[in-house]
Amino acid sequence: MSISVLEASCRPKDAGQPNLDRLVTTSDLVAVVDGATGKPWHGECLTGAEVADLIVDVLETRGAESSDPVRLVERMTREVARLKARRGASVTLGGAATVALVHGLSRTVVRIGDPWIRINDRVMPGRSEAETAVARARALLAHRALAAGMSVEELRRDDVARTGVMDLLKASDELRNHPTDPWAHAAIDGSAIPGRLIETWSLPEGVTEMVIASDGYPQIGPDLSGTESLLSRRLDRDPLMIEDPPATKPSPRPGASFDDRTFVKLSVGASG
Repeated sequence: MSISVLEASCRPKDAGQPNLDRLVTTSDLVAVVDGATGKPWHGECLTGAEVADLIVDVLETRGAESSDPVRLVERMTREVARLKARRGASVTLGGAATVALVHGLSRTVVRIGDPWIRINDRVMPGRSEAETAVARARALLAHRALAAGMSVEELRRDDVARTGVMDLLKASDELRNHPTDPWAHAAIDGSAIPGRLIETWSLPEGVTEMVIASDGYPQIGPDLSGTESLLSRRLDRDPLMIEDPPATKPSPRPGASFDDRTFVKLSVGASG
C-alpha cells in the first residue's frame, strides 16, 4: 500500500513554547503522537514529551519490520515501561501519550486514545467519556467564575476552573488502561492496554483519503486550511474553550491556541 502525505502540520499551542505533539512519516507508516500535559502528581518521572519521543523512536526504527501494528503498540508500551522502571516510577504515574497510526503493510489504522481519524468522509472522534466529563466540569466552573464577576482575560491568566477539576483529572489518570472500568481510556504509559481500548480499522482497497490529527483541534475538516479556520474562529469567540465541545484548558493569551496540534492528510493507494 502506498502512502502519500498531502498536507502536514505540527505546531505548539504558543509560539516559542515546547511542543508535546510529534508527527512520524516514513515510507511504511504515518503517525500522530500526542504527549500528555504534565500534572502536579507526575513528579519527576517520565514526561509526556519523553514518552512521545520514545514512541517516535520505536516507530522509526521498528515500523518497517513489523507486519502487525498492534505489536508495534505493545513494543511502545514495553519501552516506556522499561524507562519508567529505570527512573523508579510506577507505570501508572507520570508521562503518557496517545497515538493514531496508519500502517501501510497491513492497510490498518490503529488508535490509542483521543486523536481524530477521518477516512474519506467518515469522521471518528476519539474523545473519552472521562475527558468529556472533566471538560464539562471545567466549563461549569468557568461559567460560575464569569457570573461572579471574573473577566475572560483574568480566567485566561489564572484558570481557576482548571484548578477546580484537578481531582477529576487525577481520577482520569488513575483509570487509564483499566481492564474493566467503563470510564477507562487508552494511552501508552507503560501499562498493558486492554484489547477493548485498542481501536483498529481496515482500509478498503483502492485509493482512500485520510486525515489523522491530535485533539488540539476541537473539530476537523477535510483539509488543513479548513481545520485551522475552524480552530481560529472558535478561539476568537471562545478563548476559554467552554462552548460545546469544551476543553480541559483555555487559550492562555491572544494568538495562542489551547493545546499543541498536529494534522496530516494522506492519500492511501492500492496494494501492490
